[in-house]
Amino acid sequence: MRGQLPAALLLLLLAFWPGILHAETGTSSQTVAADTTLQRLELQDGSVLFGRVLAGGDPFLFRLTGGTELWIDGKDLRTISPAADAGSERPFDPNTTRLFFGPTARTLPKGKGYASLFELVIPFIGYGLTDNLLLSGGTPFLAVGDEGSRLFWLTSKWRALKTDELELALGALGFATLDGESSAGILFGVLSQGTERAALHAGLGYGVVDGGLADHPALLLGGEWALRPGITLLSENYLLPGGNLVLGAGPRFYGKRFCVDLGLLMPYETGDSFFLFPMLNLVWNW
Repeated sequence: MRGQLPAALLLLLLAFWPGILHAETGTSSQTVAADTTLQRLELQDGSVLFGRVLAGGDPFLFRLTGGTELWIDGKDLRTISPAADAGSERPFDPNTTRLFFGPTARTLPKGKGYASLFELVIPFIGYGLTDNLLLSGGTPFLAVGDEGSRLFWLTSKWRALKTDELELALGALGFATLDGESSAGILFGVLSQGTERAALHAGLGYGVVDGGLADHPALLLGGEWALRPGITLLSENYLLPGGNLVLGAGPRFYGKRFCVDLGLLMPYETGDSFFLFPMLNLVWNW
């Protein structure tokens, strides 16, 4: 894999470029809600409002449950969804861009980010360049191999489609060493269906080594289910080229900004014994 660092960076650029050309911010219009409908509106700064849309457009008119009416610019809106009861506000998972490690199709709002410790030894950060373009990267605390061969990775993920309950993203993940001696990458796509309370995620990724694309993809199937406020059950599973499986599940505990993932991964190959691999990740969102 010598001399392939430019190839890995090119993969990242190819995923990055569509986001620059087609990035969108905010929501241009909103549907007027019925008189009996209660809506939950979250702004880009994290503020949450309850009420209903009175007039669509950009800006749109929103009436709070107390009667106050506000004109809100579409670019300031993050999400809007039905709400059962304004008095039952619960924290939502702030770390929705990935499962334990694998990606979802979700991105971060522009200017938002996170810092994470994967397995407590691999720090990495993510940042929303636009509402539809997320960059993340990291490197282990300890260098691998000879001096100067520290491994690092960089990911770009572009959200190509977003509806109320469906999102589609394309991206590239590149691995390389600082000395340029080796590099590899993955081109991936992922589809997310559902809400902040429950969702399914399906994706596929093709490995890229020595400038060539793998013959067969790895498949991802994952999900999340909010058990109660502050606790979501995650599932992350892979079907690898060759037929091997990796199964994973566990809870995510979270508040408004901080998350802790506790999970178990089980690599499985037909005919062989299996073992459980613990997962412990910490995430701080801003």
